[in-house]
Amino acid sequence: MRSVRMLVMVAAVATAGAALAATATANKRLVTDCSAAMGTHIAMTPTYRMAVHVGMPEMMYTPAQVRKLHPKSGEVMLRGKMMMGMKMGGSTRHLEVHICLRRNRAVLTNAHPTITLMEQKAHAMPMNVPIAVMKGVRAGAADLHYGNNVPMPAGHRFTVTVTLKGQKAVFKLTSPKMMAMK
Repeated sequence: MRSVRMLVMVAAVATAGAALAATATANKRLVTDCSAAMGTHIAMTPTYRMAVHVGMPEMMYTPAQVRKLHPKSGEVMLRGKMMMGMKMGGSTRHLEVHICLRRNRAVLTNAHPTITLMEQKAHAMPMNVPIAVMKGVRAGAADLHYGNNVPMPAGHRFTVTVTLKGQKAVFKLTSPKMMAMK
């Protein structure tokens, strides 16, 4: 009877140790980000930390195009579609939203946000941004973001509203007049 109890205790300790090791391994693989880089706007909701960045328009590629063409810059689209009819210069900007869990900054890779863009002027109409899920062609999983190339004339003021699971983050920003290429 004593040896059975000892075996049960050893098995319980081994199981607990394995569970702890699995948790530690999972946490090492946890991809985190949503940091405040230059030109990034941060907002918090009860559950999420969201970072919005507006930059130069980006060339967007499918994973197959990236494998074939080996581009040095641009975005690889993991899901969604590129906004059609957009010129790569002029008033076009790349709007990206990084979404992380607030508690540990884990990057959300399977979110389904809505992004609304509205210029801050009289009679402006809101635009629902077609969501493309993407990351830089040479970036890791921490760069995963949601957005698209959108019309945002330089120097104009905009409101960007990001909604995810009923939680809204509102950003007031001015589209940059001059931007350096990545």
